[in-house]
Amino acid sequence: MNRSALALLAALILSPALQGCEAEQQDRLITVATWKQATPAVEPRVQTVALTHPVSFPPRSAALPGAEKASLLDFLNRQSITSGTRVTVKPNAPEGTDAGLLADRMGEVRRVLAARGLIVDLAPPMQGGNADQVAVVAMKAQVAPIACPGYNAPIQLDHEMRPILNPGCANAIDLGLMLENPNDLNQGRALPPADAEGQSLSIQRYRAGQTYAPVTQSTTD
Repeated sequence: MNRSALALLAALILSPALQGCEAEQQDRLITVATWKQATPAVEPRVQTVALTHPVSFPPRSAALPGAEKASLLDFLNRQSITSGTRVTVKPNAPEGTDAGLLADRMGEVRRVLAARGLIVDLAPPMQGGNADQVAVVAMKAQVAPIACPGYNAPIQLDHEMRPILNPGCANAIDLGLMLENPNDLNQGRALPPADAEGQSLSIQRYRAGQTYAPVTQSTTD
């Protein structure tokens, strides 16, 4: 049998199989779940929230009661409002409020806040409200909560009954929980002044082979 006959015979044998494969590929639908792109990596995000604490004064008095001062300091401690945080003092001023008394009360609250190293802004009086009450508002940065499937949110299934997961989501939550200052996510802190002499001496010791041996520690002790 010559080559032409062999080629014709092979074509006749393979033709039904190739047609079946082609039909199978045409019948198979590519769903959204199959074609979907990779889920974008989740990153922790910072949000700013306003925390308000009311400070009450006795009627017609600018003396801050000890209980109110202790309550204000407890609010600052519980909310981790530390030195350098900007806070605003907002008094109420119904009609007929004594402007001098109002200024004395704001000054009294300001002294308590400034003693904690806070940056205090005095806002214009708000019309209405309790005339014997002053509001302390602190803007605090917090890490926004992230809904992670399988971590702190239920797992959902796609069109092909496959779990919809978010790679790196748990790591993003853990990073947010470890942050001392959430603002570090937006902008890094400036480096302190460097010791140029000390750094140059360390380079000289390295080049001269006079480096210090590393301190070894055992975890079995």
